[in-house]
Parts: sequence; structure tokens; C-alpha cells
Amino acid sequence: MQTIVYQHVFTCELAGRKTILKNPLMQGKKLLSLDMFRITRFSLVIIGSLIANFYLVSAHPPTDTLRILAIGNSFSQDAVEQYLHELAEAAGKPIVVGNMYIGGAPLSLHWENARTDKAAYSYRKIDADGAKSTEEGVSILSALADEEWDYVSLQQASPLSGQFDSYVAPLTALHRYIDSATAGRAKHIWHQTWAYAANSTHPGFANYHNDQHEMYQAIMEASAKVQQLVPIDLLVPCGTAIQNARTSFIGDRLTRDGYHLDLQIGRFIAACTWFEALFGQQAPVDRYRPEGVSVAQAAVAQQAAHAAVHQPFAVSGLASEAAALPGSDHGAASTSRQSPFSFRPGRPMEILVEWYIKNTQPSAQPRFQYACRNPMDLRPS
Repeated sequence: MQTIVYQHVFTCELAGRKTILKNPLMQGKKLLSLDMFRITRFSLVIIGSLIANFYLVSAHPPTDTLRILAIGNSFSQDAVEQYLHELAEAAGKPIVVGNMYIGGAPLSLHWENARTDKAAYSYRKIDADGAKSTEEGVSILSALADEEWDYVSLQQASPLSGQFDSYVAPLTALHRYIDSATAGRAKHIWHQTWAYAANSTHPGFANYHNDQHEMYQAIMEASAKVQQLVPIDLLVPCGTAIQNARTSFIGDRLTRDGYHLDLQIGRFIAACTWFEALFGQQAPVDRYRPEGVSVAQAAVAQQAAHAAVHQPFAVSGLASEAAALPGSDHGAASTSRQSPFSFRPGRPMEILVEWYIKNTQPSAQPRFQYACRNPMDLRPS
């Protein structure tokens, strides 16, 4: 059973004889007006339920759907098959995500498969409603024709990710092939992948003398040269985002086996990086984070991604401790001793609303559970 935790902060303030609740996502517009000066714990729970229902039903008007196809391997699986769709949904941005998967596939194999129209891929897809499907034995041409993709992403296999010579011939050919197959409609993404953990036992680590820093630098040099080799419309710097996060309190604990990303925080960092690169805004970690990712870890994911998008070829050190409330400028509220259930004019109070979506079986309708909490009580007791 999967539990997804959504969080959102609303502001309460007094106005005359009414308590006004405002939604920051609606540019501070009034959400509710209540005839009370003091809010009881019970009324906060009721308010939380109302807010959660409002948010789920009508907070985000529909917009154009963004369609992204990755042609990759297990590293694209780590990056786009989990959490990216959920972040986009939390931000009200419809998205379709496709991943053409062959484990360990390098660019040269992708080009050979494209050239021969070989139906060799596991085609994983998440539609605009979040429904996941997998079709085996699919060719690159068939996948390119399946949707009017806005972006098509390519990457190199991890042992070769820092060896630019391995990019040149297959990447040039694949770039032309994608342009031809999509009539030039699709834009090109280069997915910059990450260096292995320092203690990785992957045989490809020997290409970099089993040195994480050397591997990272080699990936940076190669991914920078990609933009000189072929026209690239968007760089997604997951490699730098992961390296940034390694400077935080999390440390070098972002992989599950020394090279594939950890199933929770590692993959969430990659998803946050994809989100910001695609949409030009920081990932909404205050509204969505996966089960098993703490508030502090989510803040690191957001910060690591943001720094990488703005500085994609160099490490940005992160603070050792994340802010108590990611995405908020009111972190001080978390240590305040003010009563969470009374406030005065001119002293706005924040309410953190949490709700949980639990799926007991794949076909079941989600069941929503609400909890309304003061910011100084960030997690359920």
C-alpha cells in the first residue's frame, strides 16, 4: 500500500470581527471567512478538511499537457518514472511521461535499434491522469509516433557517461533521427546523469579510477560538450543535483547499490531537478513528497535541484540542516511558543494542512485522510 503525503500552508489573520484564511497559491485571495476570534482544535480540523477538498478539486485550472519521452535505461527509470508526475500534479501542470527502457543501454545501442527499427524496448508510460502502463517489444519509431512529444531525452550509459568520445557518432545520428521522425516538432533534452557513490563496486567505476570526484568532473566535461556537438534545447542536470545533495546532512547515501538512486530521496532529487528544468520553478515539495522522505530531506531535494539548474556544471554546497518548512519564508514559526489556536490582529498565523492518499489496491479509488496542524507540528504525532 502506497501513501502519498501532500502538504500546504494557508495563512490566517484577523480582519474586523472575522478570521480570514488565505491561499498563497491564489495570490493571497480570501478562501474562507469565519466569525471567530479564537479557533479551537476541532474547528481547525474542520477547516483543514474544507481546505483539502477545495485544493484537490479546484486549486489548479487545467492547462496544456506537457509530453516528455526519455530514451534511456535504468537511470532514466530512476529519474522520470517516479515522483515527477506527482510533483507536476501537485503544481497543477498536466504531464505525460514516457520512458523507453533497456537496462544499461548506451547511446550506440539506441542508435543501432533506431537504425534497424528494432522492437527491443520496454515502453513505460504515465498518462495525464497518472495511470501507468508498460508495453514490451516497442521500437523507438513507434514510441515517437505514440504522442506529439514536446521533448525527447537522451543520455549515455553510466560507465561511459564521462567519456565524450563515446557520444559523438551515436548522438549525432540519433539527434537527426528524432528530428526526422517528429518532423522537427520535438525539442531535445540531454539528461546529465550522476557519479557513483564513493564506495561503489560497479565495474564501470574503474573508468574513473574508482574516484567519485573524477567521475563527476568527467561527466560535467562531457555534458558541456554535448551542447556543442548537437543543438540541445534543455539540459536536466541530475548529476549536479545529486552531487549537491551529497554536501548536505544526507551525505553520500543517495544510491541503493552504489549507482542506482535510492528509491525515496535519491529518486526524489532527480524528479525535483526534472520538474524545475521543465517548468522553470522550484519543485513544490511543500505540497508533495513521497512516503519515506522527511520534510528536511524534501527541502534538500528542492535546494539541490534549484542550485543545479542555475549552476549545472559545478557543485553548490548546501546547508547542513534544511529549513523546517520547505518553500516557506516563515521557518521561525516552527519554534514559536505562541499558542497554535489563538492569535491577534496584525499577527497572522499559518496553518499547515496535511492529507494522505492511500491506495489499498491498484484499481481502488484513493481514500483521503485529512489532518490540520500548526507549523510547529510538522509531522503526525
